Amino acid sequence: MSGRSVPSIALTALIAVSSCVLIAVAGCEFKRELPSPSPTPPPAAPPTATKTVSKLVGNKACAECHSREFNEHRLTRHATTMRPATRVGMGTLTPATGLFPGSDCGFAESDGKLYVATTAKTANGMELNLALGSGKTGITFISVIDPQTVFEMGSSYFPKAKRWRVTPGHEDHVEANYMGQDLSGEPARKCIQCHAVTTGEVAEIPSPEFQGVGCESCHGPGGVHVAAVRAGIASNSRMEKLGSLGAEKLSSVCGVCHRTASDVRNTVKTFALTAKHQPYGLMQSECFKNSGNSLSCLTCHNPHTDANQDTKHYEAACLRCHDPASRNSTLGVGGFVHGKSCKVNPRSGCISCHMPKREILSGGDVGVTMADHYIRVNKANVQR
Repeated sequence: MSGRSVPSIALTALIAVSSCVLIAVAGCEFKRELPSPSPTPPPAAPPTATKTVSKLVGNKACAECHSREFNEHRLTRHATTMRPATRVGMGTLTPATGLFPGSDCGFAESDGKLYVATTAKTANGMELNLALGSGKTGITFISVIDPQTVFEMGSSYFPKAKRWRVTPGHEDHVEANYMGQDLSGEPARKCIQCHAVTTGEVAEIPSPEFQGVGCESCHGPGGVHVAAVRAGIASNSRMEKLGSLGAEKLSSVCGVCHRTASDVRNTVKTFALTAKHQPYGLMQSECFKNSGNSLSCLTCHNPHTDANQDTKHYEAACLRCHDPASRNSTLGVGGFVHGKSCKVNPRSGCISCHMPKREILSGGDVGVTMADHYIRVNKANVQR
């Protein structure tokens, strides 16, 4: 991986922004304007990948029979976790132009296209191709340099706070003109694969129908199944129902992107990992270990919709095992192994006590919190 301070792609035009906008984005001390427009026209964006895995068919093919799931999913954060890095593609999530905090680099726009730029002597910049992240927390922009290489910006945007901060993994770069780094080969594919159904055989820009987490991200290629259904021989190509998997396997499916213990075991920076990586946290829990392979992500979450925001929804899931009324039963409601009822409050308050929200980025300057999925007694609410 190589860092980039002055990129090789020339930026054509940077919109100068007022000091008021810069104050809002970068703080009072950053009142400088980005470079003036350059007469050189911008390079063409890398071509969209047309070669995809032959058995992948896209969400619309699934909608022919599974319209309810399709319509629930298409507006979710999973479905919108990748989008074109353009004014049209980003819409209201488009960041304001200006310099990043404490940096000589900034965000720029020209003719609806978005760039990361440096305040070097010449107006150099790099056109951005894809935005990764739905906007619920942070958005990281990337450029596709060639079929084997992507450029990842060193600063990520957090829409709710309307702030930029260092992209996780770039903390060691303190150069004022540092714009980001190149990722090649497998790291490049990993950069994209959890935000798209497929990248093709190399790290290309996915075709629009494969941008975002889709049906086939979790269920696997549907081409054979769809062809069989259309031909009236569906019984020969049934797709495995994820809900029938045991908790361990199902958590591993979600953990491909949301991370399991094997992914974080060698991580040095352990700040709030059990909140940031939910399957990892859940699988550390005694609830998970003692559930008879039944407590999984699907116990609480409908995978076709965004996460429910009603605490009562999750408390009901807790009470399937910990309901005092079923303490004499071997199994709780729904076949779950019965657990002890809470001595403090056996009916409510489960989540705030046993799964408190934690800041998942050190510093807390952008207010990103997630529920700690390591379910346990938090006597002192100590981070782990």
